[in-house]
Amino acid sequence: MRMWALLLLVLAALSAVSPLTAAASSPETGAKIIVGPTPIPEGEANGEHDITLMNQYLAVTFGISTSPPWGVPRGFIVDAAPVENGEILQDTLAQFSFLANGWGRWPKIDLESIEYGSNETGVWLREVGYWETLKVEITFYLPSDKPYLVITAEVTNTGDKALENLVQGFAMSLERGWTFSPGFGTGKHYKPTPLAELGIPEDAKWVVGYHKDYTIGLIAPYYTHLSTSTSWVDPLTIATIQPGETRVYTAKLVFLPEPNSCAVAAEAAGETGTVAGTVAAGGEPVAPAYIVAFLSTGKPFCWGYSEKPEYTIALPSGSYALQAWAEGYGPSSKHSVTVEVGAEARVDFTDLKPSGKLILHIRDADTGRPLDAAVLPEGGEKPPLMFLGSRIFYTLPEKQGEAIVELAPGVYNITVNHAGGFLAKPVVLTNVEVKPGETIEKTVEVKILVDPNQYGYYCADLHHHSDIADGRTPPPYLVVAQSAAGLDFAFVSDHDSVANQAEIAKWAETRGMPFIPSIEVSPGWGHFNPYPVTRTINKDTPESLIEDAWEAGALVIRVNHPFRGGYWESWLDDKLPGIYNPFYTNVEINGRWDKTDNQTVTLLWKMWSNNIRYYLTAGSDTHDIWSGFTTGSPRVCAYLGRTATVEAFAMAERHGHTFITYGPMVFMYPLPGSTIAPEDGKIVLELDLWAVNGLKKLVVVANGKPVKQIQFNGEQHRELALELPAEEVLATPGQPWVQVIVYDTAGKLAMTNPVWIDTTVKSLAMPETVETTTVTVTTTLVKTDTVTHTATVTQPVTKTATTTVTTTETSTITSEKIVEKKVTVGGGAATAAPALILGVVIGAAIAYLMVRRAS
Repeated sequence: MRMWALLLLVLAALSAVSPLTAAASSPETGAKIIVGPTPIPEGEANGEHDITLMNQYLAVTFGISTSPPWGVPRGFIVDAAPVENGEILQDTLAQFSFLANGWGRWPKIDLESIEYGSNETGVWLREVGYWETLKVEITFYLPSDKPYLVITAEVTNTGDKALENLVQGFAMSLERGWTFSPGFGTGKHYKPTPLAELGIPEDAKWVVGYHKDYTIGLIAPYYTHLSTSTSWVDPLTIATIQPGETRVYTAKLVFLPEPNSCAVAAEAAGETGTVAGTVAAGGEPVAPAYIVAFLSTGKPFCWGYSEKPEYTIALPSGSYALQAWAEGYGPSSKHSVTVEVGAEARVDFTDLKPSGKLILHIRDADTGRPLDAAVLPEGGEKPPLMFLGSRIFYTLPEKQGEAIVELAPGVYNITVNHAGGFLAKPVVLTNVEVKPGETIEKTVEVKILVDPNQYGYYCADLHHHSDIADGRTPPPYLVVAQSAAGLDFAFVSDHDSVANQAEIAKWAETRGMPFIPSIEVSPGWGHFNPYPVTRTINKDTPESLIEDAWEAGALVIRVNHPFRGGYWESWLDDKLPGIYNPFYTNVEINGRWDKTDNQTVTLLWKMWSNNIRYYLTAGSDTHDIWSGFTTGSPRVCAYLGRTATVEAFAMAERHGHTFITYGPMVFMYPLPGSTIAPEDGKIVLELDLWAVNGLKKLVVVANGKPVKQIQFNGEQHRELALELPAEEVLATPGQPWVQVIVYDTAGKLAMTNPVWIDTTVKSLAMPETVETTTVTVTTTLVKTDTVTHTATVTQPVTKTATTTVTTTETSTITSEKIVEKKVTVGGGAATAAPALILGVVIGAAIAYLMVRRAS
């Protein structure tokens, strides 16, 4: 009763006169509850116990039978869409949930406790969940005649200790479209940060998701900190909750069948004024139009939408600069306006100009071969709405090497990037003037400086998303972006889905790129990329996930971002559902290098010294190729010789015959992953190094310690032979190994997997000296299409773990220098001795085998 009384008070406060009710109309009225599969087109909820709340403005479906993505517990929203003229529009949300203490820490909903019903004013659903000692009671109320859902979360600390610095609030992930935060715009900022530091006005307690056909506004009065990306947004706050204390969070989820964030701003403010006027170009009316309100900082606050040349938008009181935008046009000039509550101001826009067009033909400077590329214009005005114009353009999927770039009139520097920083330098076209309605055509030649294939190496980005769930990259453009990055293989790893694999495979054929099918298996306790696999993987426990991945035909199982919401973090924090399963093969360096990658490498170094042979892998984790050209950074380059097949690549990575790189190329003999013996008291490494940005430094690491450093003078290419005293490498207890790290002048690094040192065996420097076998792997992309590959690959080696554990301090690698540092685990919250961690690794493996034997 206490929660219901609270909800009615909140509803009364939030449901006063609303400027939103005129934004949509429907012949049907009232609210209803639907139990069973969602009625929302392209929705994911298909279970018999899923629940939909719906009125004439919106529909939301709760996953009761259907599990939400990314390990979000059942009970939260998995589908949502506006309703227009009685028709439910396409699904817009991937998930909407409440965070008890940051992403990945949701209250687990007691599904038996879920209640729902109706009254004379609307319908409601109530649920109870628990996280540690927090009890979270959430009520969703849908009025019969309003275009929003009212949400309250009552959070109570039932324990006897204070819970400090909890990161709490509602989290919204989009199925399609982009996010926008007033004063910040659309972009990435993962760490929860106070609003003022991001340029967000203190009283702007709202965020939106949008596309051409919808706006979803999340009005969150509690909101003090923002964490966001282009496809998800979490308005949060930091709270300490004492024993017995209760906190209440209220929110509105607003739905509109048009792109109109100013309507959300007006709803959040309550009291508003209006601005009205017309939009024209050269005396001709322009429609539809978008009226963007800018803050004094120059950052966009919101935009209104009009299907006609005449517009009216509501705004909170204040001073703004208004500018009109429209598809196919450059923007108008800006007009200053002061908005007062209850008053109407007038602004007419008369000077929109038609866009200009730039056509680029991009070619290999030596061969004339057409090259895919990313095209990045700098200058002019960037559209505040993502669908009005991209910040990044790409060559056409259907015509390799051809790019069509539409830009607002202005002067630009145009960067054409094919494998920039890796195989070639970007080409910059300076002072390109784009005039209204005119077309410019240019040929761009790219000089390829290094070809890894000539050394027997082939490269791939082994963590990349298409347009499923929070991905924003359609299959044709995924292949174009990976080709533009200078990669040899196409690869996809969507969250818990293989739906786009067949289409990506077909587009990869147009570029002559072998296709590696994968999936990012995404439970809440860790993410994994097994490959090649063409079906979904059980993710209930570590045991079921890893075993099912092997059974699905995987040759490699990668642990993704192990210390950023990953498997190692959950394991060391004792958050796994079941026992730790150690039978994976590779551990990932993910996206831009950060402290979690330091943690990963540091722990791997200790494992290597104890002969636990997990190998480094890497991937960009790109979701949206238009938010930044990150595809291929970092990448994995594998030694394949002349056998450039999916299976050969997988086996090379499985055996560590690879290096990872953000730019430099490290071609080494003996190969990474090889076992060698010292010769004449020396360990010899022959290196062929490339860095298109110029070589800066080389570091040789032996058993976790730097043993040799060489400074370079910015040359792009260098061949050298390094001789290391064997006694120095062999002096440390445990399994000896050496690794090479190379930096370029831009601060980008490349890192090989280890070369193992063994005085008792003959050197095994090249994969040709290892016993080989011929394997046949069948990859089924769709039910009717089966592709069979046969390749000669290295024989798999059984992984063993020794019981010898040393306590030698290790070093942590950073993007610029080596620093002596202890291993930090558990999200940076705890420090564990290396010996303790390795003891846990070995103990976990032994425990796993004992459990398996008992069963």
